[in-house]
Formats: sequence, C-alpha cells, structure tokens
Amino acid sequence: MACEVCCISFELAEKNGLSNTFNQQKRMAGKDWLHGFLNQHNQLSIRTLEATSIARAVGFNLAKVDRFYDLLEQICASKQLPASHI
Repeated sequence: MACEVCCISFELAEKNGLSNTFNQQKRMAGKDWLHGFLNQHNQLSIRTLEATSIARAVGFNLAKVDRFYDLLEQICASKQLPASHI
C-alpha cells in the first residue's frame, strides 16, 4: 500500500508540474516523504484490507445494482423527492 501511495504521489506531482525531490528512476516518492505526509495529515492512516465475504461479492453484480437504482428512481418519483433529499 505504501508503495502505491508513493507512486501515485509521484504521478500527481509530475502531471501537475510540481517541483519535488522524488526518485526519478523509481518514479515514486520516498518512504521519508510518506512518513512526513502521514505525520502532517494525522487523520489518515494506512490500513490492511479486509476480505469481502462471498455473499457480498455475489450480491454485488450489475443486475442487482441496476435494480437498486431503478427502485430508487421509482421511489423518488412517487414521493417527489428532490436529489438533495437523498
């Protein structure tokens, strides 16, 4: 995860033309930069991903998501709910 953050940080700096001291060969910010960034933004943390249950993975498919939004649209129309109230 830390490597991904460092790579993304490098890409963002390059795309936005920001001056930096990131490693040009590895194309990533250093671990010192990451530690400093996390210290400055102490509301952020690096966490380990939790496994998704089989039931949740199976239940999250295009047909079910489409059905959810169809029902949401029907309910909003029948109750005359503006988007700001959802």
